[in-house]
Amino acid sequence: VILSELERAFGPLHKGMSDPAVVPLRRLERTLFSAWCQWLCSPNWFPGEEKRARQNFERVVSMVEEALSSTPGGFFLEEFSTADAVFTPYVERMNASLFYYKGYLLRDPEQNPNMARWFDAMETRETYRGTQSDFHTHSHDLPPQMGGCYENNEPEQQSCKSLVDCGPWADVPDVGFAEPSTAADEAVARTVKHRANIVRANPCEDDVADEALRCALTGLVNGELVTPPSGGDVALRYIRDRVNVPRDMSLHAARRMRTALEATAALAGSGEGPPIPTSHRRDQDPRAFQ
Repeated sequence: VILSELERAFGPLHKGMSDPAVVPLRRLERTLFSAWCQWLCSPNWFPGEEKRARQNFERVVSMVEEALSSTPGGFFLEEFSTADAVFTPYVERMNASLFYYKGYLLRDPEQNPNMARWFDAMETRETYRGTQSDFHTHSHDLPPQMGGCYENNEPEQQSCKSLVDCGPWADVPDVGFAEPSTAADEAVARTVKHRANIVRANPCEDDVADEALRCALTGLVNGELVTPPSGGDVALRYIRDRVNVPRDMSLHAARRMRTALEATAALAGSGEGPPIPTSHRRDQDPRAFQ
């Protein structure tokens, strides 16, 4: 509906929603979405269910691979079009959630070379980079939206989950373009702008959260690790888990911010903040940051 309204107001992107070249791709996107939901959002308790769900998803991905192979560039048609805009929101979420909950990388240049090429092509567009999210944000925002996301608890999956949650975030395969030189400055600027609200929303005492955050920002600016006050580990890891991309800052800035928060928190201890809820995300209520 949104794409149709945008098309009505501003014209089609290369080819419109009803174009004969776009309609089959729209159907393919819905087929891919269905296979993703079947794998991600079903508990797959019975023997063989997990394997069959994965095989079905990979079967549909092969259809997407074939569709992408029909054009010389990285996009679904001859150039960036409505078809790419249709695929973008959920394919980005598929890439993140399947890595986190299943240990599967959709953007794998060896297994899915055309999908990897598509992601690369999308990242050449400044408009896409401005809205691109990261694996951490998607993986933890999806469970309330989807009615649950289920881990397969295999060793590879657990390793992927730990990487997304605990870092090192530079190793998370959620972006293909290099970090801009402004990433750390952006992280500091965005945090300072909302510092009072960040402290107020923290479960720790205000003075603890404020001093701990200042310690982390010091490390982010000059690389000097400063030990936070007692309880600072809990305060900083609560913030680490709630950096939202791209709402709060861009992907690379968030990597820098999470890294500084965790490195500083580790100096105070191993305490964790309240876990990220899976039935809602009221802990991300933006009204506190207006």
